[in-house]
Amino acid sequence: MLRSSFWQGGEEAIMARLTGKTILITGGANGVGASTTELFCREGGHVVFIDRDGINGRALEAKLLAQGLKAHFIEADVSKVPEAARAVAETFQMLGSIDVLFNHAGIIIVKPFLDFTIEEWDELMDNNAKSAFLVTRLVLPSMLERGRGNLVFTSTTGVKAATPLESTNHGMLEIGQLRNYGIFASENDVNIMQGRICEPEEVASVALFLASDDSSFINGAEIFVDNTFTAV
Repeated sequence: MLRSSFWQGGEEAIMARLTGKTILITGGANGVGASTTELFCREGGHVVFIDRDGINGRALEAKLLAQGLKAHFIEADVSKVPEAARAVAETFQMLGSIDVLFNHAGIIIVKPFLDFTIEEWDELMDNNAKSAFLVTRLVLPSMLERGRGNLVFTSTTGVKAATPLESTNHGMLEIGQLRNYGIFASENDVNIMQGRICEPEEVASVALFLASDDSSFINGAEIFVDNTFTAV
């Protein structure tokens, strides 16, 4: 699920897609995050993406720069206050301003509720909720001062339709963790529930819409990218 907020500030949107826009993406080195980073760059955005996975982050940066795209990678763990502050400060130094923030950083832990340790709960909340709070708090004042900006957040279908042991929804990783508890979910099981596993590019395309001027009259929306799973 993606959540979006938008400020237009009275200025007329004149750019198509992401041409000329400055963009910050957290969790942008793998999966949906990497697909979004690539798509936003191809759509003309100047993208800084943050991830604690330095190996894949640097590899993706090199790939995009080799294509002549505007991409910069920062290795950081945005669930930690000092690292989030450093990464956002570096982003402002490179971009000058941030038009779009896509909070995508997050992890998944699949366990029965009573088996969760306090440490695991803190880890889940730090990575999935606190990180978004920290980065948004650092970016939002500039957007408010400029009178415009887009905030896009990745969430989970679990807020509306939970499944056994599910806390977030990271596709194949979730299936693997479910098997540790004797729930032998397979890709075929997912196909029965919602047709098939969603491709990263399909989420990225929705994030693109929310980040672009095409969504200029959308604010506070929740869009489920789940092939009707939460609708039935």
